[in-house]
Parts: sequence; C-alpha cells; structure tokens
Amino acid sequence: ALLVRLKPKWLRHLNSCKILEQDVGLITTQEDAFARGAETLKGGYLPLKSSDAFVVAYRKWLDRVGHG
Repeated sequence: ALLVRLKPKWLRHLNSCKILEQDVGLITTQEDAFARGAETLKGGYLPLKSSDAFVVAYRKWLDRVGHG
C-alpha cells in the first residue's frame, strides 16, 4: 500500500489502457467485418447478462438514434 501511495498519479495512468490495447486486434478485425457488410452492427451485438444497465440502455439509445 505504501508503494501505491508513493507512485505518482500520472505514472499510474500510463498503464490504465492495457486492457484496451490488448483488444485492439479483435476490435479492428470486427470493424473490418462490419465495414465489408458481412454483418450488421445490430446483428453483431450480443448483450450479456453480466452487462450493466448503462451499457444496455446506451445500446438501445444508439440503435434508436444512430441508425445503425
């Protein structure tokens, strides 16, 4: 706990995007598939029961207003 407090905040933020960086390959592959028209965005989205209510509500809003 002492080391965490001694570590500057800016240094902690350097590693905050590691999960997203690891998923970049998957995300770009999916984006390419959608761009080719292999599948619609609405058809490719599968909300999991573990998804929180905000994610599901945002997705419904995006389907309603985002035309896609």
